[in-house]
Amino acid sequence: MLWVDPHCPRSCWTRASRCLHERDFSTAGVREIMQLSNAPLGSITSHFQSKESFALAVVDRYFDRLSVMIDATLRDTCLAPLDRIDACFAEINQVARPFEWGI
Repeated sequence: MLWVDPHCPRSCWTRASRCLHERDFSTAGVREIMQLSNAPLGSITSHFQSKESFALAVVDRYFDRLSVMIDATLRDTCLAPLDRIDACFAEINQVARPFEWGI
């Protein structure tokens, strides 16, 4: 189950994900991740045993969002198959836009 800290809103998760992506997991430090996400350092250290467990939560959050996106697009039987694919890529582009990962 994904941990959610009221002091770390969605924008914090987005910035933390960006930091892990841009800096690479091995070079991104916990302090740097928290500074870039505007979250208190204790947000990670009091809820996670390690940086690895925090990174796993970030990945879990990503796949949770991906699952919702797939359900809303590719599994929408009201749309024709090609329209489902178009909707899926449109959603991916919208989600990826803050990270400049557009398709």
